[in-house]
Amino acid sequence: MFSFSGLALAALESRNAVVDSASQLLSKRGSSDSDPSAWSGLFFTAIVLLNVAVFLPMILFLGYTLSELIPTIAIVEDDAPLDAPPAYERVALDDKSAHADIAKHDVAAEASEAGATPVLRPVTASLRDTCRLLRSLGGWTSVFRGLRIHVLANAAIALVTIALSCIPYLPVSVAVLFASLICVPLNTAWVHVAISSQASTSFWSRLSNAKTMYRAAALPTLVYYVAMQVVHMVSYLIAGSPKTLQGEDAPRGLLAVGVMVLLSVGLLVPAQVVLVRVQASLLPADDQTIVAVNRAVSAEGEQRGYMSTGEAWSSFSRASWVRLLKLYVKTIFVGVAIELMATSVILLEFGVIAVIGSMVNK
Repeated sequence: MFSFSGLALAALESRNAVVDSASQLLSKRGSSDSDPSAWSGLFFTAIVLLNVAVFLPMILFLGYTLSELIPTIAIVEDDAPLDAPPAYERVALDDKSAHADIAKHDVAAEASEAGATPVLRPVTASLRDTCRLLRSLGGWTSVFRGLRIHVLANAAIALVTIALSCIPYLPVSVAVLFASLICVPLNTAWVHVAISSQASTSFWSRLSNAKTMYRAAALPTLVYYVAMQVVHMVSYLIAGSPKTLQGEDAPRGLLAVGVMVLLSVGLLVPAQVVLVRVQASLLPADDQTIVAVNRAVSAEGEQRGYMSTGEAWSSFSRASWVRLLKLYVKTIFVGVAIELMATSVILLEFGVIAVIGSMVNK
């Protein structure tokens, strides 16, 4: 999927580098005295545990919630008028969330109380409303809904890729493609878990329709993978290597980044939209969704049981495109803000460790 999980990985690498440097500093300063060394070791362990507790949720929120979950929900959400009959029904998963309403209904209610005309705004038009909706489904952990299945699907793709890579003369890129096609039911089931409010439907029961999943999502998966390879290959040909972003070749690297963004918007995002909407159309009719989903298909689509590639493309309105692209822009800014905050915390930790290390050395 089109994501910004590289930001999260960069934060993790930065934290590891700082922690390693701090570890070396404390070990050098405490080498002359066993007691200070033991004390610094305990302090270092506490810092590591604190980092895990603080940064792990941030990394998951960046790499999964913002990059995978929320865009998927935004792609399937329908821009239906607020006064139209609802295409879904809000289902509370527990007593604590029974009082929570869909954010778009809250907007309409507030506007009605103020004597104004309700303004159309899908839930995913606002990151705040989307996160509030997710939390209403079962607390703060619901912002990571479907994470285990997402990890399972990616782990399966990785294992199948490794197995296929053992075939002589088979390129790794082709192995990844075949692995993605083989694991189509797992990815489709994850989309259903991400957008569905049906807690009673087990994950494995969603795989019972694997044959139809292959028939529906194989071609969109292939198109998405090819688009992703085109984006990466063209960007690499322009940049030459990752080191191009540094030194005298920095302008060339920036050009590569710009081309990657343009190709992502022009190729990768449309391919993702078609794939996700086709997968969402396979959701059982009796499953309730957390946002309004347009399940309308042609007569031919009703016979085959899912949207065609053309129907998935044409059913995504211009307003939905604008909303999705704005969502990606917001995601970038939120990611940068979280990165800056994480960097500040890391620098503060390093400063505290340096001060304490100098005190131990005295």
